[in-house]
Amino acid sequence: MLGYFSWWRKRRVVHSLEIIESLLSDLRNTRPDHIAVTGDLTHLGLPHEFAEARHWLTLLGIPEQVTVVPGNHEAYAGRHWSRSCAIWAPYLKSDVQQDFSSTAVFFPSLRIRGQVALIGLCSARPSLPFLAIGSLGKKQLTELAGLLKKTGEAGLMRIILIHHPPVAGTYNGASALQTVRPSMTS
Repeated sequence: MLGYFSWWRKRRVVHSLEIIESLLSDLRNTRPDHIAVTGDLTHLGLPHEFAEARHWLTLLGIPEQVTVVPGNHEAYAGRHWSRSCAIWAPYLKSDVQQDFSSTAVFFPSLRIRGQVALIGLCSARPSLPFLAIGSLGKKQLTELAGLLKKTGEAGLMRIILIHHPPVAGTYNGASALQTVRPSMTS
């Protein structure tokens, strides 16, 4: 209810279609090689919002040109949010099936574009009201370490796509990532 009230009072006015159209126009003009969307494609994480966002993603480009990782608003409604995210599967999944079972089905994801490795992480999770926090579980971090090693050995430039700031304990009233302490020296 609090999320709906916040949307009704403020976010529905701030997130206007004119801004989206302007963004799409700019992207058509600049024609980037690849687009990364790092979450909050929905307001309340309701199923119809996932379908609307899927349509918007098709306006951005084909799945090979657009990579998505979810944000905390996708997990806002709580249970079973990852099922709703499945509608975005072509934009979430790795280029090649990884040989491990991933967190939230798709993560970490790996997409290689030329000499660039795009590694997607899912920090989205349901949280208490007024908090926009995220976390990465031990399993996802372990798999990330393997991907960083593999892509580093291949000489690829690695870009991590994640919704929340990857600094433990950071909180500015908007978002924070908790429990991130991987030993990533590669």
